[in-house]
Amino acid sequence: MSWNSIVILICIALAAFGAYREYAREIRSYLTWRILAILIAATILACLILPISYPGNTIQTTGKHKILLTQGFDKDSLQAEKSDSIYTLDRSVLQQYPKAMFINDASIFSDNLSLDIFGFGLNKEELNQLVGHHIIFHPSPIPYGFIAANWTDQLKVGEVFEVQIKYKNTLAKACKIVLKGLNTTLDSAEISANTNSDLTLKSTPKNIGKAVYTLLVITNKDTLEQEQLPVIINPIKPLKVLILSASPDFETKFLKIWLSQNGYGVASRSTITKGKYSLEYINMAKPDLTHLSAAVLEKFDVLIGDLSLLKGLPVTENAALQQQVQKGMGIIIRADSSGKASSWLQRYFLVTSTSGKQTISTTLNIQGKGKTAKLNLDPAYINAHTNTQTLVTDEHNHIAAAAALFGAGRLVFTTISNSHNWLLNGNNSDYYLLWSSLINKAVRKEPITENWAVKGDLPVPNKPTRIVIENTSIINSIKINQSSVYPSQNPAVPFEVLATYWPNALGWQQSISNNGTPYWWYVWRNNAWKSLTAANKLNTTNQYVQEHKGTTIVTKQIRQKNWVLVPKIYFFILFLMAMTFLWAESKFLAR
Repeated sequence: MSWNSIVILICIALAAFGAYREYAREIRSYLTWRILAILIAATILACLILPISYPGNTIQTTGKHKILLTQGFDKDSLQAEKSDSIYTLDRSVLQQYPKAMFINDASIFSDNLSLDIFGFGLNKEELNQLVGHHIIFHPSPIPYGFIAANWTDQLKVGEVFEVQIKYKNTLAKACKIVLKGLNTTLDSAEISANTNSDLTLKSTPKNIGKAVYTLLVITNKDTLEQEQLPVIINPIKPLKVLILSASPDFETKFLKIWLSQNGYGVASRSTITKGKYSLEYINMAKPDLTHLSAAVLEKFDVLIGDLSLLKGLPVTENAALQQQVQKGMGIIIRADSSGKASSWLQRYFLVTSTSGKQTISTTLNIQGKGKTAKLNLDPAYINAHTNTQTLVTDEHNHIAAAAALFGAGRLVFTTISNSHNWLLNGNNSDYYLLWSSLINKAVRKEPITENWAVKGDLPVPNKPTRIVIENTSIINSIKINQSSVYPSQNPAVPFEVLATYWPNALGWQQSISNNGTPYWWYVWRNNAWKSLTAANKLNTTNQYVQEHKGTTIVTKQIRQKNWVLVPKIYFFILFLMAMTFLWAESKFLAR
């Protein structure tokens, strides 16, 4: 039963009880008036409790000047604006400026409105509700804090966790940015006074599962800011690697040891003499490697081999290898002095040797991962090609490793032949960084049946979060924290569905759809990343205004029907009159 029905029933009961009491009195004078006063009092009581409105017509003039306040607005900038023309979409703004009128969404504004936006601006979804309006943006300056931040929220164990941030320090003293995890300081950097600084903080997680790192801003002993960095560290899938080498060497020996220590299945075939091989198997079954058929190669995710050996494979083995790569198998090709590029394996990887035969000591830059310690390299590098992706460069920007697509598989070509020297010198992390990057680029890719993403602003409690799911199958419902959510089909993208969820708690949230694989996402506190959110809204609003400069204003009158609320004071006066009559009658008129 609704609240309105409950109120009406109670008032009817009160009216019936009051009328009965008056009728049962022995004094019969003014009986009709007394019962009428009881009925009026009960009716007016219901009107005082319930909202009573009547239909009316209002004339709105499009093109009228309105003001929309957003977070970060300056009260002084409003000057003597009329309070009935000031609106806000944010309740925190309403607390700062009570004269503003709160609205749930910007779509209530009439068409072709001239709208002044003060503060940090709006997000993309809110701005889309203002299409057709003439917008004048009055941006507020960003206070101190993080104005850009980027980190990888999905890692594999052993990979480097890297946080790239831009911080605006408006203080007259330096501050320190600290990356912490498990109550341990992992990395830190200092930012000078009154500067905007770009910096990168790194750490290598060792634990598997969900983790929340913390980013602290400290000056002296005071903590100015504290933000959370959620990340999921996934275990390494036990990949199967086939290594083919023209002869036993230290690079292959250390690579086999490193792969086996990190859980990879390894099968190795080294040529001793023509037709004779040294076979070795670690962490896997023992397929026959004396002849490389399609059935044998299909058992492996990645093949690592010397270029000269791969080019010299028999015709049948070469055809089987080419077929498996087109189906998705990856190859890491180690360059050697095998001559000109006459094979499909080296089609996009032309190698140029620099003058002299001395090795070159150089640092390496692994794309997206950072720089390594110095390593002695042969004076050879890969020529750039439109069909290749650069993976590793030296300090002179020479390409030391690159990748290219071949059917559904990938070819990875490298001129680095002595990376094991890093292990001998104790630079284990650089060795891991190089080979994990090469293997991850080359490995056979599993088909992605489902891809989740959280769009829009940071998810916070009690506000809608938009979830996008790319899936080739039909999704009728999903489970989020054991609650059923029914997504809708994206009309513009046939394989994409959209869902809206209102989280009610902080921290990790679990979502599950058809295939049963959970997708974890994080909900921040309401005031998290304030400066970053402000910077994003400023950029989004500025860009929107620039793209919609040509919006024109058309002034015309529109008669619009709406519901007008009856003021409660009228009902209160009638109720007071009825009760006064009943009191006066019992006091002075009763006989």
